Amino acid sequence: MKHCMEITSPIPTSLPENLPKVDPASWEEFQKQFRDFFQAHWNNVPQNLDELLASLRDMHVGHGILLAVAGLFYLFVGWKLFKPLVMLNAAVVGAVLGASATVQLGFGEYWWVGALAGGCVLGLVAWPMMKLFVALFGGALGAALGFSAFESIVATIGRGDLLPYAWAGAAVGGVFLALLAVLLFQGAVMFATSLQGSGMFACGVLCLLLKSSRLNEPLTNALQTHPPALLMIVVGLSAAGLVVQILAAGRHRKRVVQVKSAA
Repeated sequence: MKHCMEITSPIPTSLPENLPKVDPASWEEFQKQFRDFFQAHWNNVPQNLDELLASLRDMHVGHGILLAVAGLFYLFVGWKLFKPLVMLNAAVVGAVLGASATVQLGFGEYWWVGALAGGCVLGLVAWPMMKLFVALFGGALGAALGFSAFESIVATIGRGDLLPYAWAGAAVGGVFLALLAVLLFQGAVMFATSLQGSGMFACGVLCLLLKSSRLNEPLTNALQTHPPALLMIVVGLSAAGLVVQILAAGRHRKRVVQVKSAA
């Protein structure tokens, strides 16, 4: 009777030769396209107040109205409709990434296919992973707020040489809101939706005001003379929306408790 089994097949000393090999040149080309893809998107994001005003001035009136109306929904009823709003955010991001990726791959005439596919996939994925997406969007909003706050403070104190370090403010704001979303989910939802809504509403209204020939120049000069003004308006609107959402959520909880106690 044998107490051990003999190994009939030797252990391979190397990987099979028929495995697919990665061409270093194609891998480097993929990395370059990946970097260029995100660099192109970053270049389209306004980097300072002048670029933001220029992009709002060039925006279509209909887009400004849509931005302002959507901002009101985010600002005042974000706590109640946060799931479809988060899915809408994810779908928009997915559509932009999908369309851009399709163009980068050389199929520019079918950009709408990539946009539709990316929007549907990311929007549907956001539903079962709601907490993760709230944390991601909260981090993104916090990064934008931190970036803007750093720029405003630096411009106010006259230290333009510190502008290249604005990424530090973005990192602090992004990490803060992402952690807030993990620790205090409902509070983070209210804060993030009110902040996004205030930014959208302010940009939408500013777009409409800049279309006026009489208001364009004085409004631009006023914002350029006082850089923190736009940030303070956004923060003030966000605070007002946050208070409204907290009070509305409190009234909703009281009604639920009354209904349960009556039953």
